[in-house]
Amino acid sequence: MIPFASLCVLLLFPDGSLETAATDLSVLGCAFRLPSSDAERIGEMTGCEFRFRSPAGESRRLLPRGAFTIHVEKALPGRTLFRLETGDAAFRKAAAEYMRAMLALGEPSSAEDGPVFPDTMDGAAREMLRGVRADRDWGAGMEIYLELAEPADWEDFLFLSPGECLRRRLARRGLTGHPLAEREPGGVQAGNPWCPALRPDRATLDRLREKAARGGLRLSLSLAPVSEENLDLVLRDLEDADEEITVNDWGTALLLEGKKKTMGVLLNRQWKDPRLTQAQAALLRQNDACGEEYLRFVRETGFERLEWEACGRETDLPAMKGTLRLPFYQTNTSSRCPVRAVWERGDRGRQLPMGPCKAPCREETLLYPAGSGVVCRWNTLFGCDAGILSDGERLKRARERGVGRILLDL
Repeated sequence: MIPFASLCVLLLFPDGSLETAATDLSVLGCAFRLPSSDAERIGEMTGCEFRFRSPAGESRRLLPRGAFTIHVEKALPGRTLFRLETGDAAFRKAAAEYMRAMLALGEPSSAEDGPVFPDTMDGAAREMLRGVRADRDWGAGMEIYLELAEPADWEDFLFLSPGECLRRRLARRGLTGHPLAEREPGGVQAGNPWCPALRPDRATLDRLREKAARGGLRLSLSLAPVSEENLDLVLRDLEDADEEITVNDWGTALLLEGKKKTMGVLLNRQWKDPRLTQAQAALLRQNDACGEEYLRFVRETGFERLEWEACGRETDLPAMKGTLRLPFYQTNTSSRCPVRAVWERGDRGRQLPMGPCKAPCREETLLYPAGSGVVCRWNTLFGCDAGILSDGERLKRARERGVGRILLDL
Protein backbone atom coordinates (compact mmCIF):
# COMPACT_ATOMS: atom_id res chain seq x y z
CA MET A 1 0.00 0.00 0.00
CA ILE A 2 1.40 3.39 -1.01
CA PRO A 3 0.83 5.85 1.88
CA PHE A 4 -2.19 8.07 1.36
CA ALA A 5 -0.11 11.16 2.10
CA SER A 6 2.09 10.20 -0.86
CA LEU A 7 -0.43 9.28 -3.56
CA CYS A 8 -4.15 9.95 -3.37
CA VAL A 9 -6.59 8.55 -5.93
CA LEU A 10 -9.82 10.56 -6.11
CA LEU A 11 -12.67 8.67 -7.80
CA LEU A 12 -15.24 11.07 -9.27
CA PHE A 13 -18.98 10.36 -9.37
CA PRO A 14 -21.98 12.45 -10.48
CA ASP A 15 -22.92 13.07 -6.84
CA GLY A 16 -19.46 13.58 -5.35
CA SER A 17 -16.09 11.92 -4.97
CA LEU A 18 -14.39 9.10 -3.05
CA GLU A 19 -10.75 9.15 -1.93
CA THR A 20 -8.71 5.98 -1.80
CA ALA A 21 -5.05 4.94 -1.73
CA ALA A 22 -3.14 3.03 -4.39
CA THR A 23 -1.71 -0.40 -3.62
CA ASP A 24 0.83 -0.07 -6.43
CA LEU A 25 1.73 2.31 -9.24
CA SER A 26 3.31 2.19 -12.70
CA VAL A 27 3.29 4.45 -15.75
CA LEU A 28 0.38 2.31 -17.01
CA GLY A 29 -1.90 2.87 -13.99
CA CYS A 30 -2.46 1.59 -10.48
CA ALA A 31 -4.45 -0.77 -8.28
CA PHE A 32 -6.75 0.26 -5.44
CA ARG A 33 -9.19 -1.38 -3.01
CA LEU A 34 -12.76 -0.41 -2.18
CA PRO A 35 -15.22 -1.80 0.38
CA SER A 36 -18.00 -3.85 -1.19
CA SER A 37 -20.61 -1.10 -0.66
CA ASP A 38 -18.59 1.33 -2.80
CA ALA A 39 -17.33 -1.25 -5.30
CA GLU A 40 -20.84 -1.61 -6.70
CA ARG A 41 -20.73 2.01 -7.88
CA ILE A 42 -17.55 1.76 -9.93
CA GLY A 43 -19.46 1.84 -13.24
CA GLU A 44 -20.89 5.26 -12.36
CA MET A 45 -17.47 6.96 -12.35
CA THR A 46 -17.17 10.13 -14.42
CA GLY A 47 -13.43 10.50 -14.00
CA CYS A 48 -10.41 10.05 -11.77
CA GLU A 49 -7.86 12.47 -10.31
CA PHE A 50 -4.38 11.45 -9.14
CA ARG A 51 -2.60 13.58 -6.55
CA PHE A 52 1.12 12.81 -6.50
CA ARG A 53 2.80 14.04 -3.29
CA SER A 54 6.53 13.47 -3.36
CA PRO A 55 9.09 15.39 -1.25
CA ALA A 56 9.72 17.49 -4.37
CA GLY A 57 6.16 18.85 -4.32
CA GLU A 58 2.60 18.02 -5.31
CA SER A 59 1.21 17.51 -8.83
CA ARG A 60 -2.23 16.46 -10.04
CA ARG A 61 -3.54 14.70 -13.12
CA LEU A 62 -7.25 14.52 -13.98
CA LEU A 63 -8.38 11.67 -16.24
CA PRO A 64 -11.85 11.82 -17.81
CA ARG A 65 -13.82 8.56 -17.91
CA GLY A 66 -12.84 7.72 -21.48
CA ALA A 67 -9.12 7.97 -20.74
CA PHE A 68 -8.86 4.82 -18.61
CA THR A 69 -10.26 1.35 -18.10
CA ILE A 70 -11.04 -0.41 -14.81
CA HIS A 71 -11.45 -4.11 -14.15
CA VAL A 72 -11.73 -6.30 -11.07
CA GLU A 73 -8.39 -7.88 -10.22
CA LYS A 74 -9.47 -9.80 -7.12
CA ALA A 75 -12.58 -10.13 -4.97
CA LEU A 76 -11.71 -10.16 -1.25
CA PRO A 77 -13.92 -10.59 1.84
CA GLY A 78 -15.78 -7.30 2.23
CA ARG A 79 -13.75 -5.46 -0.41
CA THR A 80 -12.64 -5.58 -4.05
CA LEU A 81 -9.24 -4.95 -5.62
CA PHE A 82 -9.48 -2.98 -8.88
CA ARG A 83 -6.90 -2.36 -11.59
CA LEU A 84 -6.96 1.00 -13.43
CA GLU A 85 -5.03 1.26 -16.72
CA THR A 86 -4.47 4.25 -18.97
CA GLY A 87 -2.48 5.29 -22.00
CA ASP A 88 -2.68 9.00 -21.12
CA ALA A 89 0.69 10.59 -21.90
CA ALA A 90 0.41 13.28 -19.20
CA PHE A 91 -0.35 10.62 -16.57
CA ARG A 92 2.66 8.57 -17.65
CA LYS A 93 4.90 11.64 -17.37
CA ALA A 94 3.53 12.57 -13.90
CA ALA A 95 3.82 8.98 -12.62
CA ALA A 96 7.40 8.65 -13.92
CA GLU A 97 8.43 11.95 -12.31
CA TYR A 98 6.83 10.88 -9.05
CA MET A 99 8.62 7.52 -9.01
CA ARG A 100 11.97 9.18 -9.83
CA ALA A 101 11.45 11.67 -6.99
CA MET A 102 10.60 8.90 -4.55
CA LEU A 103 13.66 6.91 -5.59
CA ALA A 104 15.93 9.94 -5.24
CA LEU A 105 14.41 11.66 -2.21
CA GLY A 106 12.99 8.84 -0.12
CA GLU A 107 9.82 8.26 1.87
CA PRO A 108 6.85 10.42 0.84
CA SER A 109 6.02 11.73 4.28
CA SER A 110 9.01 14.06 4.19
CA ALA A 111 9.78 17.00 6.44
CA GLU A 112 11.44 18.90 3.57
CA ASP A 113 10.62 22.56 3.20
CA GLY A 114 8.46 23.57 0.28
CA PRO A 115 5.24 25.32 -0.61
CA VAL A 116 3.02 22.34 0.27
CA PHE A 117 4.42 21.89 3.78
CA PRO A 118 3.47 23.97 6.83
CA ASP A 119 6.48 25.47 8.61
CA THR A 120 5.95 24.03 12.10
CA MET A 121 3.63 21.86 14.16
CA ASP A 122 1.89 25.06 15.24
CA GLY A 123 1.47 26.02 11.58
CA ALA A 124 0.15 22.57 10.67
CA ALA A 125 -2.34 22.62 13.55
CA ARG A 126 -3.53 26.13 12.73
CA GLU A 127 -4.12 25.06 9.14
CA MET A 128 -6.06 21.96 10.25
CA LEU A 129 -8.16 23.99 12.71
CA ARG A 130 -8.76 27.00 10.46
CA GLY A 131 -12.28 28.42 10.68
CA VAL A 132 -13.33 26.57 13.85
CA ARG A 133 -16.24 28.29 15.63
CA ALA A 134 -18.50 27.08 18.45
CA ASP A 135 -21.50 28.17 20.51
CA ARG A 136 -20.82 29.42 24.01
CA ASP A 137 -22.29 26.26 25.56
CA TRP A 138 -19.85 23.96 23.72
CA GLY A 139 -18.80 21.19 26.12
CA ALA A 140 -21.24 22.29 28.85
CA GLY A 141 -21.46 19.78 31.70
CA MET A 142 -18.14 18.09 30.81
CA GLU A 143 -14.95 18.55 32.80
CA ILE A 144 -11.82 19.72 30.97
CA TYR A 145 -8.48 17.97 31.42
CA LEU A 146 -5.28 19.28 29.84
CA GLU A 147 -2.75 16.77 28.52
CA LEU A 148 0.86 17.21 29.69
CA ALA A 149 2.53 14.96 27.12
CA GLU A 150 6.14 16.18 27.06
CA PRO A 151 8.68 18.10 29.15
CA ALA A 152 7.67 21.52 27.76
CA ASP A 153 4.11 20.86 28.96
CA TRP A 154 5.31 19.86 32.43
CA GLU A 155 7.41 23.02 32.68
CA ASP A 156 4.51 25.25 31.62
CA PHE A 157 2.22 23.63 34.18
CA LEU A 158 4.76 24.02 36.98
CA PHE A 159 5.26 27.76 36.35
CA LEU A 160 1.89 28.92 35.00
CA SER A 161 -1.68 28.63 36.19
CA PRO A 162 -3.76 25.89 34.52
CA GLY A 163 -5.90 28.53 32.78
CA GLU A 164 -2.79 30.25 31.43
CA CYS A 165 -1.50 26.91 30.13
CA LEU A 166 -4.77 26.30 28.31
CA ARG A 167 -5.00 29.77 26.78
CA ARG A 168 -1.37 29.68 25.66
CA ARG A 169 -2.02 26.44 23.76
CA LEU A 170 -5.24 27.79 22.24
CA ALA A 171 -3.35 30.84 20.99
CA ARG A 172 -0.66 28.69 19.39
CA ARG A 173 -3.37 26.75 17.56
CA GLY A 174 -5.31 29.84 16.42
CA LEU A 175 -8.25 29.16 18.77
CA THR A 176 -8.25 32.27 20.97
CA GLY A 177 -11.93 32.91 20.18
CA HIS A 178 -13.09 29.40 21.12
CA PRO A 179 -15.30 28.98 24.23
CA LEU A 180 -12.52 26.86 25.73
CA ALA A 181 -10.59 30.10 26.34
CA GLU A 182 -13.17 30.95 29.02
CA ARG A 183 -12.91 27.58 30.79
CA GLU A 184 -10.61 26.50 33.59
CA PRO A 185 -9.19 22.95 33.50
CA GLY A 186 -10.44 20.73 36.28
CA GLY A 187 -7.50 18.35 35.93
CA VAL A 188 -4.37 17.43 34.01
CA GLN A 189 -3.12 14.14 32.58
CA ALA A 190 0.66 13.73 32.79
CA GLY A 191 2.58 11.39 30.52
CA ASN A 192 2.75 10.46 26.87
CA PRO A 193 0.56 7.54 25.72
CA TRP A 194 2.64 6.96 22.58
CA CYS A 195 6.35 7.31 23.40
CA PRO A 196 7.75 5.65 26.57
CA ALA A 197 10.79 7.96 26.48
CA LEU A 198 8.49 10.87 27.38
CA ARG A 199 7.41 9.59 30.78
CA PRO A 200 7.92 11.95 33.74
CA ASP A 201 10.43 10.52 36.21
CA ARG A 202 9.60 10.15 39.89
CA ALA A 203 10.99 13.57 40.87
CA THR A 204 9.02 15.34 38.14
CA LEU A 205 5.91 13.36 38.99
CA ASP A 206 6.15 14.46 42.62
CA ARG A 207 6.45 18.12 41.55
CA LEU A 208 3.40 17.77 39.28
CA ARG A 209 1.45 16.18 42.15
CA GLU A 210 2.37 19.02 44.47
CA LYS A 211 1.36 21.69 41.95
CA ALA A 212 -1.96 19.95 41.21
CA ALA A 213 -2.79 19.59 44.90
CA ARG A 214 -1.91 23.22 45.57
CA GLY A 215 -4.27 24.35 42.81
CA GLY A 216 -7.09 21.97 43.74
CA LEU A 217 -6.72 20.07 40.44
CA ARG A 218 -7.15 16.37 39.81
CA LEU A 219 -4.08 14.65 38.40
CA SER A 220 -4.13 11.51 36.28
CA LEU A 221 -1.23 9.65 34.68
CA SER A 222 -0.76 8.18 31.21
CA LEU A 223 1.56 5.35 30.19
CA ALA A 224 2.81 4.34 26.78
CA PRO A 225 3.22 0.57 26.28
CA VAL A 226 5.85 -0.55 28.79
CA SER A 227 8.78 -2.65 27.59
CA GLU A 228 10.29 -5.48 29.64
CA GLU A 229 13.49 -3.55 30.38
CA ASN A 230 11.55 -0.56 31.79
CA LEU A 231 8.91 -2.52 33.68
CA ASP A 232 10.58 -2.60 37.12
CA LEU A 233 11.27 1.14 37.05
CA VAL A 234 7.69 2.00 35.98
CA LEU A 235 6.15 -0.25 38.63
CA ARG A 236 8.44 1.20 41.31
CA ASP A 237 7.50 4.78 40.37
CA LEU A 238 3.80 3.90 40.51
CA GLU A 239 3.93 1.76 43.63
CA ASP A 240 2.23 4.36 45.85
CA ALA A 241 0.28 6.15 43.10
CA ASP A 242 -3.38 6.70 43.91
CA GLU A 243 -4.17 8.68 40.74
CA GLU A 244 -6.07 7.34 37.74
CA ILE A 245 -3.61 5.65 35.37
CA THR A 246 -4.33 5.39 31.66
CA VAL A 247 -2.78 2.13 30.44
CA ASN A 248 -2.00 1.18 26.85
CA ASP A 249 -0.83 -2.45 27.08
CA TRP A 250 -2.44 -5.52 28.61
CA GLY A 251 0.60 -6.71 30.55
CA THR A 252 0.91 -3.50 32.54
CA ALA A 253 -2.85 -3.44 33.09
CA LEU A 254 -2.70 -6.85 34.78
CA LEU A 255 0.33 -5.90 36.89
CA LEU A 256 -1.30 -2.71 38.19
CA GLU A 257 -3.87 -4.67 40.13
CA GLY A 258 -5.80 -2.55 42.59
CA LYS A 259 -4.99 0.75 40.86
CA LYS A 260 -7.60 3.07 39.33
CA LYS A 261 -7.17 2.27 35.66
CA THR A 262 -8.41 3.80 32.42
CA MET A 263 -8.18 1.84 29.16
CA GLY A 264 -6.11 3.96 26.76
CA VAL A 265 -6.82 4.28 23.05
CA LEU A 266 -4.08 1.83 22.05
CA LEU A 267 -6.17 -0.83 23.80
CA ASN A 268 -9.63 0.65 23.27
CA ARG A 269 -9.30 0.52 19.51
CA GLN A 270 -11.53 2.41 17.08
CA TRP A 271 -11.74 2.35 13.30
CA LYS A 272 -10.23 5.71 12.38
CA ASP A 273 -8.58 7.04 9.27
CA PRO A 274 -8.72 10.50 7.64
CA ARG A 275 -9.39 8.72 4.33
CA LEU A 276 -12.74 7.31 5.50
CA THR A 277 -15.77 8.89 3.88
CA GLN A 278 -18.85 9.48 5.99
CA ALA A 279 -20.60 6.63 4.17
CA GLN A 280 -17.79 4.24 5.08
CA ALA A 281 -17.53 5.55 8.63
CA ALA A 282 -21.24 4.87 9.24
CA LEU A 283 -20.47 1.15 8.89
CA LEU A 284 -17.74 1.35 11.54
CA ARG A 285 -19.52 3.01 14.45
CA GLN A 286 -19.02 0.07 16.79
CA ASN A 287 -15.92 -1.57 18.23
CA ASP A 288 -15.23 -4.36 20.70
CA ALA A 289 -16.31 -2.35 23.72
CA CYS A 290 -19.86 -2.25 22.33
CA GLY A 291 -20.15 -5.99 23.11
CA GLU A 292 -21.39 -6.98 26.58
CA GLU A 293 -18.98 -9.92 26.94
CA TYR A 294 -15.96 -7.80 26.11
CA LEU A 295 -17.13 -4.98 28.34
CA ARG A 296 -17.48 -7.47 31.21
CA PHE A 297 -13.88 -8.58 30.60
CA VAL A 298 -12.75 -4.94 30.60
CA ARG A 299 -14.34 -4.36 33.99
CA GLU A 300 -12.97 -7.61 35.41
CA THR A 301 -9.48 -6.49 34.36
CA GLY A 302 -9.94 -3.49 36.63
CA PHE A 303 -10.66 -0.72 34.13
CA GLU A 304 -13.04 1.87 35.54
CA ARG A 305 -13.01 4.24 32.55
CA LEU A 306 -12.54 4.06 28.78
CA GLU A 307 -10.59 6.64 26.79
CA TRP A 308 -11.97 7.44 23.33
CA GLU A 309 -10.92 9.71 20.49
CA ALA A 310 -12.95 12.14 18.42
CA CYS A 311 -12.01 10.86 14.99
CA GLY A 312 -14.26 12.69 12.57
CA ARG A 313 -17.48 10.71 12.99
CA GLU A 314 -20.02 9.33 15.42
CA THR A 315 -19.03 6.33 17.54
CA ASP A 316 -21.42 4.04 19.40
CA LEU A 317 -20.30 4.28 23.04
CA PRO A 318 -21.06 1.76 25.80
CA ALA A 319 -22.67 3.02 28.99
CA MET A 320 -19.45 3.35 30.99
CA LYS A 321 -17.44 6.29 32.31
CA GLY A 322 -15.42 7.75 29.46
CA THR A 323 -12.86 10.36 28.45
CA LEU A 324 -12.89 11.91 24.98
CA ARG A 325 -9.54 12.96 23.51
CA LEU A 326 -9.71 15.79 20.97
CA PRO A 327 -9.03 17.21 18.44
CA PHE A 328 -6.09 14.99 17.32
CA TYR A 329 -6.42 11.23 16.99
CA GLN A 330 -3.80 8.53 16.60
CA THR A 331 -3.75 6.54 13.35
CA ASN A 332 -0.40 4.77 13.61
CA THR A 333 2.22 4.34 16.36
CA SER A 334 5.64 2.81 15.79
CA SER A 335 7.96 1.10 18.23
CA ARG A 336 10.79 2.83 16.36
CA CYS A 337 11.14 6.60 16.03
CA PRO A 338 11.30 8.37 12.65
CA VAL A 339 11.93 11.78 14.27
CA ARG A 340 15.01 10.44 16.06
CA ALA A 341 16.20 8.90 12.79
CA VAL A 342 16.05 12.30 11.05
CA TRP A 343 17.76 14.00 13.98
CA GLU A 344 20.61 11.53 14.53
CA ARG A 345 21.05 9.94 11.08
CA GLY A 346 19.62 12.49 8.68
CA ASP A 347 17.24 9.93 7.18
CA ARG A 348 13.77 9.12 8.51
CA GLY A 349 13.99 5.68 6.94
CA ARG A 350 16.87 4.65 9.24
CA GLN A 351 14.68 4.46 12.31
CA LEU A 352 15.97 3.94 15.82
CA PRO A 353 14.35 2.46 18.92
CA MET A 354 12.57 4.90 21.23
CA GLY A 355 14.81 6.29 23.98
CA PRO A 356 16.87 6.86 25.83
CA CYS A 357 17.54 9.83 23.55
CA LYS A 358 17.82 13.62 23.49
CA ALA A 359 14.09 13.90 22.75
CA PRO A 360 14.44 15.79 19.46
CA CYS A 361 10.65 15.62 19.13
CA ARG A 362 10.52 18.49 21.63
CA GLU A 363 11.48 20.70 18.67
CA GLU A 364 11.03 18.53 15.59
CA THR A 365 7.87 17.41 13.78
CA LEU A 366 7.55 15.54 10.49
CA LEU A 367 4.99 17.38 8.39
CA TYR A 368 3.00 15.79 5.60
CA PRO A 369 1.92 17.62 2.44
CA ALA A 370 -0.94 20.08 2.78
CA GLY A 371 -4.29 18.44 2.25
CA SER A 372 -3.23 15.00 3.52
CA GLY A 373 -4.90 15.65 6.88
CA VAL A 374 -2.11 14.05 8.91
CA VAL A 375 0.98 15.07 10.86
CA CYS A 376 3.74 13.04 12.57
CA ARG A 377 4.51 13.91 16.19
CA TRP A 378 6.83 11.85 18.38
CA ASN A 379 6.59 8.25 17.11
CA THR A 380 2.96 8.60 16.00
CA LEU A 381 0.91 9.70 13.02
CA PHE A 382 -2.16 11.81 13.83
CA GLY A 383 -5.30 12.90 12.06
CA CYS A 384 -7.36 15.88 13.23
CA ASP A 385 -11.08 16.12 13.95
CA ALA A 386 -11.54 19.90 13.67
CA GLY A 387 -15.31 19.43 13.49
CA ILE A 388 -15.62 18.24 17.10
CA LEU A 389 -14.47 21.67 18.28
CA SER A 390 -17.62 23.11 16.69
CA ASP A 391 -20.10 20.27 17.08
CA GLY A 392 -21.63 20.66 20.53
CA GLU A 393 -24.41 18.21 19.67
CA ARG A 394 -21.94 15.37 19.20
CA LEU A 395 -20.51 16.13 22.63
CA LYS A 396 -23.99 16.10 24.18
CA ARG A 397 -24.66 12.64 22.74
CA ALA A 398 -21.32 11.38 24.09
CA ARG A 399 -22.10 12.85 27.51
CA GLU A 400 -25.41 11.00 27.60
CA ARG A 401 -23.48 7.73 27.26
CA GLY A 402 -21.14 8.46 30.17
CA VAL A 403 -18.35 10.49 28.55
CA GLY A 404 -18.06 13.22 31.15
CA ARG A 405 -14.48 14.35 30.48
CA ILE A 406 -12.73 16.10 27.59
CA LEU A 407 -8.97 15.58 27.34
CA LEU A 408 -7.40 18.36 25.25
CA ASP A 409 -4.33 17.16 23.37
CA LEU A 410 -3.59 20.57 21.87
